[in-house]
Amino acid sequence: MLSKPHVFFLLGGPGSGKGTQADNLVRDYKFKHLSTGDLLREEKQKGGPLAQELETLMKEGKLISSDLVVRLLDSAITTYGNRRYLIDGFPRN
Repeated sequence: MLSKPHVFFLLGGPGSGKGTQADNLVRDYKFKHLSTGDLLREEKQKGGPLAQELETLMKEGKLISSDLVVRLLDSAITTYGNRRYLIDGFPRN
């Protein structure tokens, strides 16, 4: 039986040290850092079925739905196969 991944959310306002702490956790505890912004940009660059929708929403400055972000996070967790994940940038609302 596969064990469930350990998922931690990194929260805080701009300039609060999230990036520094993320780097420390990745280095010291072997977390895989998943940035929702990076995942969205990667999905857009892939040109997949969601690319046009993401492009439009990003140009208009609208928030991406939480459902879509959760699907991207789930896909990333499945792809990387790590046990410890650090989620940055979610939830946004």
